[in-house]
This record gives sequence, C-alpha cells and structure tokens, in this order.
Amino acid sequence: MKYINKKILDVDDFANLQSIRKPLDSHIHLKKVYEYKNDLKNSYINYIFFAKRYKLKDLPRSLKIERVGKASFIEHYNNPKYFSDFISDFRNKNRSNFCYMCGSMNAGTLDHLLPKDKYPEFAFFSKNLIPSCDCNSKKNDNISSGINPHFYQECNSELFYLDIVIHGRLGNEVQYGFNIKVKNSFNLNFIDLLNFHLLNHIIKFSDINNYMKNHCARILNNPIQALSIRRKLSRSQLVEKIEDLVFIATSEADSPNRWDVILYKGLLKKSVISYILGEIYKKYP
Repeated sequence: MKYINKKILDVDDFANLQSIRKPLDSHIHLKKVYEYKNDLKNSYINYIFFAKRYKLKDLPRSLKIERVGKASFIEHYNNPKYFSDFISDFRNKNRSNFCYMCGSMNAGTLDHLLPKDKYPEFAFFSKNLIPSCDCNSKKNDNISSGINPHFYQECNSELFYLDIVIHGRLGNEVQYGFNIKVKNSFNLNFIDLLNFHLLNHIIKFSDINNYMKNHCARILNNPIQALSIRRKLSRSQLVEKIEDLVFIATSEADSPNRWDVILYKGLLKKSVISYILGEIYKKYP
C-alpha cells in the first residue's frame, strides 16, 4: 500500500462538481447529474468522513442519489469532457509495477475502490480511484477494504511483516511456515483497520500467500543460489547482503509495502539468518 498524496493526484472534486453545467443537448442522464450535484457533494463529504474514521463497507447511502439511477452517473463517467479529464491523466501516470491496494508487483489499471456498478455516484470521485492490480476487481461487490490510501499517510510507513518459522529439513526439502502480520507501531484504530484490510482484501483477493510460499521455498531450499552467494560470509555480511536487496526493492516501489520488500525483510529474522548461515557453512566450510 502507498499513500496517494497531491504529487500523485491533486484534484478538487468539489470544484469539479461545481463546474458541471446543465447540458444544452438532449443528454437526459447528464441533466440529472447536474440537478443533483449538491446531493453528490454531500455524498462525497460522507465518503470522506467514513474513509477517515470507519470502514467504507458501513457507508450509508443517500436515497436521493439512489433515485437518480446508475445510468446517469455511468454516462457522466464515460463523458469526461463534461466535467474533467483527470481520470485519463491519472490512469496514464500510474501504469506502475506496484498495487496501492495489496502491494503486488503489478498495477495495470486505475480501479474504483467502491465498485461503480454498486456505487455509481462515486464513479468520478477522485478519492475512490486507486492504482491497483486485479485484487480490486476480484472482490466484485464485496466492500473488502478497510484502508483507502487517499486518506492515510501511515500507508507510507512499513505496515506489514513476514514472520518465517523454520522447522528443519525433511530430505531435500526445508520445512517452514510463515504468517503475514500487521506491524504494531500504530494507534489501535489504525491497527484494527489494517488487520481488516489484510484479512479481508489482501489475503482474500490477492496472490500474496502463493507469492510468499513460492519465494520462501525457492530461497530457503537453496539460499546459495537464490541469494547469489559465492563465498563464505559472516553474519554481518549476510545481513548486509539482504539489506541491499531490501534497499533496491524499496527504491523501485518507493514504498516498504511491496511484496518483495516484505519478503526480503522477513529473511532478516535472527533465526532465518542463522539457518541461511548454516547452509552457507555447509557449502563453504
């Protein structure tokens, strides 16, 4: 995850709403949006309030807005010339290798956190648009996200960690387990939201468990090859080597929350370092 600051997206949604003019042609749906723009403003304010303090799945709906109908908002979303071209600009600027919703190393689209089919009134609300991978589309109508990265600067901090436990070897295979956990360096309300987001979005709708399982197996079964170790290393040299991988991955993502960063940091656990050192000493006595 990553905080979406004004350098990434700087849009005044309320000014955009105010700039909506009554269409002169026969666009009935666009006319409806124009007539209800003050109600839209109230819906935006409500969205911001819930996104900052609660879970968006608990966001109450406006009966007035629901009566406008989905088609009116979707047509407005599909005709950016009537309000703003920021959506296409935002989409083009954020074709990155980082998902702001789950931390995967892929983000091919700009997606709606609250799906536009169910919440069409937020289809063109900038705070509802997030660069993401297919984790967001997999959730369909399930409002799974506890965290909207538009509203939490904490998303620039390290949010999660990988806890690897090595049980030993059985034949040629290492026996291990892992858990992805929330860092406890935040206030209790944010930790609650993070846990909700981790369990109900990241683990449920992304491929993070398979990613960690496959890469842990690859590294732990053959750390010499996986970490390109060519000679005997001391503990401090091994730690420095892995820290270099953390630094490179963090720099690429501009975030400590991409999956590869979390993976490499998990390798820095003392017991994991001791295990890798044991494998190094077998190869280079």
